[in-house]
Amino acid sequence: MNEKEIWKWIFETMPQGELLTLGKTCKVKIAGFRQINWKSQFKILKPKLINSLLEPLKIKAIKEITRMEVEENDEYYEILTSTETNLINNISNQQDGRKILRILLSSIEEDKHKLAYTLFENKVQGLPNEEIEGKNEKSEVKTDEKKERIVSKDIKSLETQVKKKEIQIQELQKIASKAENNLKKERDKWEKEKKQYLEQIQNLREKTTNQENQINEDLSKVNSSSKEISKLNQILVEKQDEINRLHAICLTLKSNEQVAVTVEKPKKKIALIGNERSLKNVNCYSHNPEIIEPATIDEIDNNEIWSKFDEIHVISFELTSGRLRKLRNMASNEVLKEFNTIHNLISYVDAQGV
Repeated sequence: MNEKEIWKWIFETMPQGELLTLGKTCKVKIAGFRQINWKSQFKILKPKLINSLLEPLKIKAIKEITRMEVEENDEYYEILTSTETNLINNISNQQDGRKILRILLSSIEEDKHKLAYTLFENKVQGLPNEEIEGKNEKSEVKTDEKKERIVSKDIKSLETQVKKKEIQIQELQKIASKAENNLKKERDKWEKEKKQYLEQIQNLREKTTNQENQINEDLSKVNSSSKEISKLNQILVEKQDEINRLHAICLTLKSNEQVAVTVEKPKKKIALIGNERSLKNVNCYSHNPEIIEPATIDEIDNNEIWSKFDEIHVISFELTSGRLRKLRNMASNEVLKEFNTIHNLISYVDAQGV
């Protein structure tokens, strides 16, 4: 059992007028037959018409028409939403069966199709064939024409509604297409930004890792340097202690040397020429010099007296120019030291340590 068999039964049990109207509505064309002659040639035409209506595109068109009828017809909608039991109770003849099966098979729900199969096998298939009694051919033709006009009118109305729906669908498709394009753009943009962010994150991670490695390396160097510095500081302390020890030794040696020099260094023999009255406050010498009065120079006529002195200190302003000239002639320049003031004399003696 399949859907096509049920549709074939529906078409085969349809009254002549209803089947012809359905064929015209679906714009069926049969080679060798003009629509104007369909009624007169119905017996020959019927199998060909049914085969044409069983084509997938024609079945699809019939389903669309039926779905629109369901939307506008409360009775049809009630059939679509009824339970199996209610539908079985409402099927009393083939006409009821055709209507119910057509509505169920036109639904987009798979469960309704299964229900149609069940009803067809358990109920509809066993219904007796319909018989037309008390009607002559002329009456039947008029009735069919009337039905055809009504159905044609309904079909035109349905076609108008279908066109409106198609226009709405096209508009919705445009909106959906635009939304889909926008969504694609946003998705592409998001993917691009995501890729950039991931690259930035990866770069930051690598940079952070490199910095951490560098920091660890620097810390290792610092620790190593700290240990080295600690060792050097220890060595420095040891060297400083050694320097201090050597410095102490040097100071001791220097002190001893100075003592030795002081002991061993001979005292210079100094002659200080000037008035004793003026020189009584001169006490800067390390030992007492021999003071010679200026007048004594007049009594000395040879150099031997002056040669016994290591240095001869003269206060220039205490001597006359003649005595000073005589002294210069008798004493050598290395020995004779002339001073203009007593202050200059004291400064020299302090500096020389004599």
